[in-house]
Amino acid sequence: MKLTRKKPILTNICMAISVLITYSWIHEGYAADTHQNHQKASKTHTKVKSAMVEKEHASVTREKTSATYPVIDHIFFTGNTVFLEQKLKQAIPLQTNNLAEASLIMSSMVRIAELYKGKNIKVTITPVLKKTIYNHVDLNFDIHEQKK
Repeated sequence: MKLTRKKPILTNICMAISVLITYSWIHEGYAADTHQNHQKASKTHTKVKSAMVEKEHASVTREKTSATYPVIDHIFFTGNTVFLEQKLKQAIPLQTNNLAEASLIMSSMVRIAELYKGKNIKVTITPVLKKTIYNHVDLNFDIHEQKK
């Protein structure tokens, strides 16, 4: 009686193993096909997305107008005793009627600091933007000089 019971159990186990092997073989093939399709779709998506980003970047760089950045009406310097205002204005890349972009303001601060460094003077520069009218500002560089 025990022998007759074991035979159907072994047969069932063998059938289950063959089904699992067949399933895994089919599933791996499906997974490989799906992976290749996903890679193709991903490459296409990446090309489309980078084209869209380039288009957006081009439109953003073209739209740097007074609508996005305020216009500088006047540039002032306070706290400067070593250099005259004319010398400081000549040293900076910013001019009146320029757009008040952070990169230009930072570049101006670096140029001013380099002038003071040449005279061996430690300096702290704080840019202050004061709104005058709609989308127009006055720029004041507040300079604190400290002799070394």
